[in-house]
Amino acid sequence: MVLSRLLEPKDFGLVGMVTAVIGVFNLFRDFGLSTATIQRKSIGDEQLSTLFWINMLVGTILGLMALAAAPFIVRFYHEPRLLGVTAVLAAGFVLNAAGVQHSTLLQRQMRFVALAVIGVLSSLVSTVVGVVLAKAGCGYWALVWMGIASPAATTFCLWLAWNSAP
Repeated sequence: MVLSRLLEPKDFGLVGMVTAVIGVFNLFRDFGLSTATIQRKSIGDEQLSTLFWINMLVGTILGLMALAAAPFIVRFYHEPRLLGVTAVLAAGFVLNAAGVQHSTLLQRQMRFVALAVIGVLSSLVSTVVGVVLAKAGCGYWALVWMGIASPAATTFCLWLAWNSAP
């Protein structure tokens, strides 16, 4: 609600153009590897490490694919600003990938309260980032950085929660 007062509808539309494409790539975000981690009876450190790096590879590939799609998005919408928007939002795939295994390990340990708190905190952080940048006059970039702040905050909190595991 606050952002709708601070930003113009064209700012939301501009970011929405890229979000549609990013959303399609998001379907392949964890490549089903999180399910393997949760359902496996026992999982060793080597397997966790391998799954982490596979997730990082998938996240990097998805980010690069989104980045490669940027010129096509620019041409399709005839909007050169979408190149930068797509490039920044593509980084979200790597940020998400860095936290996937930590999230699944917390699920495996049934630490659902921690996961819920992380979800709320990351939403709060991203909203604050968006509002502060919108108030500073950053326009559509407030929405872009808000979109990156969420996976960054989520991954950071997941790492903290995992490292403070009992």
